[in-house]
Formats: sequence, structure tokens, C-alpha cells
Amino acid sequence: MGVDRQLTTFELAKKSAFVLGHEEWGHSFNLDDYPEASSVAIPQYGQVESLNVAVAASIVMYEYVRQHQPNADP
Repeated sequence: MGVDRQLTTFELAKKSAFVLGHEEWGHSFNLDDYPEASSVAIPQYGQVESLNVAVAASIVMYEYVRQHQPNADP
């Protein structure tokens, strides 16, 4: 399953879990076995090819909070 969604435009469900994989190999399970799961990409600009997993996790959690905070922009 390829990534066809960008984190910044994907609506994260209120009840979400985040699984972050290796920058080259991804995760160790077949995502197709979990039809309720979605794969998203973090947009990167410039010469950056990948992100440290801690940085990626921080960005994902920030986006989750941004979307679900009270009085958030739609």
C-alpha cells in the first residue's frame, strides 16, 4: 500500500493510534491486513529525504492536537 495522503490534509480521527516505521523499510507488518488503518506522509521540502522517528512523531502529534484542540480551525 503506497502513501497517497499528506498529513496536513488528512483528517485524523479523534481516537487514533500512530505507528511509525523505519525510514527505509517502513513497519514490520502488512498494512493491507488492517483495512481501517491509513498511511500518511509528512510533507518535506528542500534537500531533506527522511526524518528522525522522534521528529516525525512530534510532527504527527502536533498535527493531531492542532486538529482536535477546542476552537480549532476547520
